[in-house]
Amino acid sequence: MKNLLIALILITASINVSAKEEIKIDLISDEKKPSPTVVNSGEEFSYKLINTAPSGLYETTFFVESVEIPALTIGKVKSGDKVLEVQVPVVPPKACETKLIPIHKNLSDRNMSEEKAKTAINHAYNKLKELDEDDQAACVTLINKIKKLANNNSLQVSNIPKSLPSGKKLTLLTTRYKVENGKKSQPIGEPWKKIITTGSPGNWDTTFGFVFTKDDNEDYYTKDDGAGNYIVTRKEDHSGLSLTPSVFFSWMPDKGTGLTYGFTAGLGIDLTNPAIMVGGNVIFNRNLGISIGLIVNKRKRLDGRYKEGEDAGSDLGDDALTEDVYRKSPFVAITYRFNESPF
Repeated sequence: MKNLLIALILITASINVSAKEEIKIDLISDEKKPSPTVVNSGEEFSYKLINTAPSGLYETTFFVESVEIPALTIGKVKSGDKVLEVQVPVVPPKACETKLIPIHKNLSDRNMSEEKAKTAINHAYNKLKELDEDDQAACVTLINKIKKLANNNSLQVSNIPKSLPSGKKLTLLTTRYKVENGKKSQPIGEPWKKIITTGSPGNWDTTFGFVFTKDDNEDYYTKDDGAGNYIVTRKEDHSGLSLTPSVFFSWMPDKGTGLTYGFTAGLGIDLTNPAIMVGGNVIFNRNLGISIGLIVNKRKRLDGRYKEGEDAGSDLGDDALTEDVYRKSPFVAITYRFNESPF
């Protein structure tokens, strides 16, 4: 279920948020459909809009969703609502005010585009540098107002999630609104979009290897007892090992290096002798692994038509005396990760 909150932020206020990592979106140069920014699960981050219009009204919404697992191969918060107004003096304006009032009025335009705002800010700083000492002393209040507006070209977005758990994706949408008579009006253009994700909670790794199981096949032959009878006799059991080339599909929740643990399932490569494996594995640096679990595959057993120690009626070989049945047993496998199947 998506969590939907709306964070209403007015650019006229300054909010400071302490975070380990600051994620920024440039309202002038960034694309409105960017690629996701990946963060580590559980680690804090903050979100900041830069190159905002000094008197613009911005609204950021967000929702959190689960990151799609790969296949096999903010409550409303006002930071301020003060509307800056040009102070029209009753007395004739000072010389410095004649220069500065248009600059202040321009920066106070709440519907100015981000591109024009950046130009206006640079123009304001250049004009302030041209003032002599007398002008600076005579218009100190107005100068401070202009500096405050000019410095207000970024916005720290608060009341959004400060961290994400593994396998989650945070989508942020920032919309600029037109202001008419001091109130929010219709949206201006398309919203800016930012995606922050911790990525998939894990990955499916495909590995190839060999499965070792005890060879418990039962082989039989008929033994002539000298009286014309062919006695069903089991061959001597050597208790060896059976080796099965296999491919494994392992879910690895830990993306780090070193030793990782996960669930695994496998299939025998030889389709004439099907084998299915399931268990757990330990993988070192994503490439070399050891798996243990259960395997189900074919085993030789005495055909139900015959009984050991009884007369088979004729001289029969192992193929005639036995049948294939499926049995389960423990296995141990050594696996490797290659770019393609080595088999």
